[in-house]
Amino acid sequence: MIDVIFENLTVAPTIISAAETKSYRGMSDSAGWRADAHKRIEQHRKDDFKVRIIESAEKPVKNLKVDISLYRHHFGFGAAPKLARFYDQRFSAEIRVSTMIFVRYYFIN
Repeated sequence: MIDVIFENLTVAPTIISAAETKSYRGMSDSAGWRADAHKRIEQHRKDDFKVRIIESAEKPVKNLKVDISLYRHHFGFGAAPKLARFYDQRFSAEIRVSTMIFVRYYFIN
């Protein structure tokens, strides 16, 4: 994993609340598409599984408390936001520069 840290940037962008200023058709929690999306999530992104813990003598261990944490998954979470929507327009040039620096570092180095 590559950590990228931008230090001493000359611009301190102010974040505006997109949730308060922008909306889209179907944004409400009761929008019709959300029920279908929930069904697809249940169908394609979730599944049941069983864990069987055995001793060295191949005997099952019963009533053992087990904590399981997900540390990796196959789903490609991500987004491609239009950054100008989240910053004041006066910072658009600086956003392009910092984005180019990140892309250049990530893909070339």
